[in-house]
Amino acid sequence: MKRWISLVTLLILLTTMTACSSAQEGGQPAQETGEAPAEGADHILIAYFSMPETDGVDTVASASRVVVDGQVMGNTQYVASVIERVTGGDMWRIETVQTYPGSHEPLLEFAYNELVENARPELSGQIENLEQYDVIFLGYPNWNAELPMPLYSFLE
Repeated sequence: MKRWISLVTLLILLTTMTACSSAQEGGQPAQETGEAPAEGADHILIAYFSMPETDGVDTVASASRVVVDGQVMGNTQYVASVIERVTGGDMWRIETVQTYPGSHEPLLEFAYNELVENARPELSGQIENLEQYDVIFLGYPNWNAELPMPLYSFLE
């Protein structure tokens, strides 16, 4: 049963990963795998925002984190790493200057307040040469049936 839940969760996350193409200013990718990019695409970027909860939530039942080889990752981060492995693309984690709460309820409240305020949190970095990418995968969790506000900062 746990495998089915994990498989369904992975499929849902894969469908929420958004591929888009854009041309704007930014920072540097976090890493490369050394594998060849997918056929037909020369340069691939996997940009993602992930906030794994750090409180005592069970990683089997949690909707926000997964443990792989002893490393706790957010589900979006995990899916981004799978896409990186398959495509050989560059990874870029969208991170903010501010720190988000790690516990479930405070994180929900914080995210809701950002949404109500239409906040644009300051990002800790930018991609300097977005024009070099032919394909961009954009991954993020669904917060309040909406994009997390750091995604708006990144897209703007």
